[in-house]
This record gives sequence, C-alpha cells and structure tokens, in this order.
Amino acid sequence: MPTLMSKYKASSLNGYVEFQLPHISHPSFGQVTISGRFPHIQPHLSRPVVDPSIPSGLIYKYTELVAECGLRPASFERACNITSTVTCAIQLTLYWNPTLPLDSKGFTFYAWLLLFAWFFDNALEDGWFSGRLTLRDAQSVHETYIKIMRRQEMEDQLPEIEGLPNFHGICKVLERMVSAGVDFMGDDYLEYIEPFVSTFQVAFLSDDWFTCCRLDKRFSLRTYNAWRQWNCGAEVCLEGQLLVRGIRISQNIRRHPIFKRIMTILRANLVWVNDILGAGKDFSSTGPNHPDNELLFRVLEKGEAIQDVVDDMCFLIGEELHDLIYLKQALLDIFGEDENIVGFLEIIEVMIDGQFNVYIESIRYKCNRGYVRILRDGEEKQDDPNRSFGLELSKL
Repeated sequence: MPTLMSKYKASSLNGYVEFQLPHISHPSFGQVTISGRFPHIQPHLSRPVVDPSIPSGLIYKYTELVAECGLRPASFERACNITSTVTCAIQLTLYWNPTLPLDSKGFTFYAWLLLFAWFFDNALEDGWFSGRLTLRDAQSVHETYIKIMRRQEMEDQLPEIEGLPNFHGICKVLERMVSAGVDFMGDDYLEYIEPFVSTFQVAFLSDDWFTCCRLDKRFSLRTYNAWRQWNCGAEVCLEGQLLVRGIRISQNIRRHPIFKRIMTILRANLVWVNDILGAGKDFSSTGPNHPDNELLFRVLEKGEAIQDVVDDMCFLIGEELHDLIYLKQALLDIFGEDENIVGFLEIIEVMIDGQFNVYIESIRYKCNRGYVRILRDGEEKQDDPNRSFGLELSKL
C-alpha cells in the first residue's frame, strides 16, 4: 500500500467556475440557455501534465477490455456510447488520483471501480425509465454485486434480469474490479475492501428507494436532496480513493458531526455540479420516470423556472464551499494533523475540483456545445467564450 506523507495546507477559494450551456430543451419550456458561476476551490494536489497519447491509449485499452465483458457501443439506451463512458472514467481516475502512477495497480483498480459504477448506473436508469425494473429484481441485482465484491460463492448461472439490461456484462466488469483489487491488496483485500463495500450498500439501498417510490412532486425538496445525495455515489468514489492511497479513517472520526457535515457538503457539491452541467443530457432524454437530477425535479415536478433553479444551486455551492474551509480546519483542531485526516481533506478538494473539469468537453454530458471555464483571481474575463481556463480534457 502507498506511504502517506505531507501535512495539511489550508484550503482557499480561487476565482470562479463559469458556464454557459445552450440548447437545453424540453417540451414544457422549449429551448433555453442556462448560465451561471460558482466559487472555485483550489486543490493543493494535482497531476503533472500528461502526454496526450497516454490517456488516449488507456481509453482505447479499457474500451477493448469492456467489450470483452460483453458491453458494446449501444448496450444502454439513455447513455452515450461505451467509449464516452470509458473516457469519463479514465479522466476522473486521472484527476481524482493525482499521486497514483498511471501504470500502478491502484490506478487499474480505481479505473475498473468507476467503469462498474457508471455501467450499473446506466443500466439502472434504463430500467427506471422503461418502468420494467421491479424492486425484487433491483434487490437481487444489488445482492449479487455485493457477493462479487466480497468474493462470496455465487450461483453457477446468473439469471437474466428483464428490467436491467446487460446485467451479465456488468457483473463481468465488477469481477475485473475485484481481480484488480486482489492484485493490488493481496491477502488483505477482504479487510481493506469492507468500508468500500458498506458504502456501496448504502448507494444500492437508495436505488431500492427510488425503484419502489419515485421522488416526484409529492415530496419536498429536502426529501429529494436526502435521496439524491445518497444516490450520487460520491462516498463510493471517496472510499475508493482512500483505499488506493492507503488512508484509514477511524470510526471515532467518522462518527464526529463535523466529519459527517463535510461528507454532506461533498455529496451536495458533486450532485449540484453534476445536475447543472449534465442538464443537456438529462433534459434531452427525460421520460415519465425522470427525476434523478435536481434541475429536472424542481423544474418539471415543482414548476420552478430553470434559470432561477440554476442561480439558487450556484449560490448554495458557494455557501457550502465557504463552510467547508472552516470545517476542515475545525476537524484538524479536534483530531490533530494525523496523516490520514490530512490525506482525507486533500482528497475532498481534489474531488470537488476534478469533477467539473471532466464535464468541460465531455460528449456524455453534452457540455461541449457551450463552455465551462475557470476564472481565477486576478485573471481578466476573456471576450472569447470558448476559451477555457485550467485543464481541457480534449487535450489530455
């Protein structure tokens, strides 16, 4: 496992993330452009410039490996093709794990983790939108995934699940993740993987909730937010990062209200950024079982104006990021500069910063029709709306 090092460096906000997304369309309001900005948190860890051929090679490699699992370009109805999903997974693995060598076993494990997470989510959304996925089938699928993660004995032949496309292929992707995890962690796999598995179980339970009880206009925004934050999978991704960096967070720390509040801020931030910058995809493919996006929920179910919702979400992102800076320092004041806590706090910053970068020109999320850019403190706003500050994924 990796060796931990470094002491905590205080967080800071540095400028804004600014966006303009045209061609957001839906029969209820026609076609609109949404725009806004929210504060940018400056992480202290980042990956050095990577030769563009390396990520391109990784994307090609993993697309081929995924195809060996039985997942093809048109395997999922609502998602873009398989290559776009693989591209997002590789990009996030690069951004969210800046200290991992690209040829390391930890990098391989994390890439398969994100591939599984996206593919099972793609299939789940297809099942929800078609109305064919039953609660019983969803629970059976989730139990199977957990057994695979824990390397427990399985039935010789997995059943076909009518409401969940490509179930067998997704299980093969998960088996690749487990194999990479065993290769990385060796005999300690079952011990180290358990916090990760337990977190995945909570995400699965949130899926069961939505399968049996859709979050529609009957529910308050507070209840919707509670579900959406568990559903987004932020903690699964975080636990994976802790695992590959060898960071262990004790239950004493995890139980503390400040730690819990930091985790809530992380979940909320990733949800809001996902739901704003993914609006083009989600509004274009919506149906009667749609509200797995806060913008869709508030606009289509609650009748709010879309730009008003965007403005409110940007305001809340700013409030939460300001709170996060103080809460991180408070956690250190209580528990001291333990290297595991320092590593955890560094990862929080990296996750928040890395996520929106992946949306900048992602085919999957359809942000390429507008712009997403970073305006750092002291930089003048440019006249060219296509200029993007910071990293551009198309150039990796």
